[in-house]
Amino acid sequence: MTYKDFCNNIKEKMINERGYENVRLIDVRKNNDVILQGLCMGAADGEDSDISPTIYLNGMYEKYLEGATTEDILDLLERSYKDGANKLKFNKNDFLDYEIVRKRLAFKLINYEKNKSLLEEIPHTKVLDLAMCFYYLLEDDKSCVASIQVRNEHLEMWGIERDILIRDALKNTPEMLKVKTITMGEFIRHLGFTRDIFGDDDLEDDYSMIILTNEKKINGAGCFLYEEVLPKISEKMDANLYIIPSSVHEVILVPDNGNIDLCYIKELVKEVNNTKVARDEILSYEVYEYLKDEQELRVCQEICAAS
Repeated sequence: MTYKDFCNNIKEKMINERGYENVRLIDVRKNNDVILQGLCMGAADGEDSDISPTIYLNGMYEKYLEGATTEDILDLLERSYKDGANKLKFNKNDFLDYEIVRKRLAFKLINYEKNKSLLEEIPHTKVLDLAMCFYYLLEDDKSCVASIQVRNEHLEMWGIERDILIRDALKNTPEMLKVKTITMGEFIRHLGFTRDIFGDDDLEDDYSMIILTNEKKINGAGCFLYEEVLPKISEKMDANLYIIPSSVHEVILVPDNGNIDLCYIKELVKEVNNTKVARDEILSYEVYEYLKDEQELRVCQEICAAS
């Protein structure tokens, strides 16, 4: 069965066999201009829901090709829909009121050049070679995180300017999605815990490299823009910092000890992006530098020989 036939077949069976209404197939533009096919469903007969989760079918098709039956896929889709709808608290009327919405606004970082089409449709501001964009974080628990991308039409609906959106998201994000640091030693040893260096603990572990993300470990790369993060870390490490983009979910901080081969790091970032990171999770091919004394953040301008 081709992918197109698979999607249409699943759609018809969710309507005719599982009783769901308003089932439709949609193309969703994800990060870095990746297009995924989603199944958007209304509630089943006799149910009421204020939210209609979109469930992506690309992964479902892979399961089908690996041997899952159509009934297996339908069961999985139904569980995913019910889990999402039951765990998330969302009132469409609340979303119309900016005084309610503003408390749950957050920002994330995406690549500027790779998202030109998307950026025409959403409010954003450029940071380095990245775009800071914004989303409404739905009520969540530890096992379920969902959001709504803020679009240009939402600003018109709320009657606000972009500057207000930026202000509220910058204030909220560090509070809702707290920064999390993981030392490379902790990561390698797989101890299953992290230490927040903003607590009382001294830098006793191997801080030659630090993974920086948020507590959800989702869209956590933007944590390096939190107001106190880079100044605090660079002060404790008594060094300038290189910021290496691992993915949209995290970055790696490396203190500049004077022996860093920046050209090697840039080549490594390129190789990892091209071979290990999912297309829609690539953040950047650049490396950034934070200057401790000047408190300046910039793109590294090292000129490297072409490989």
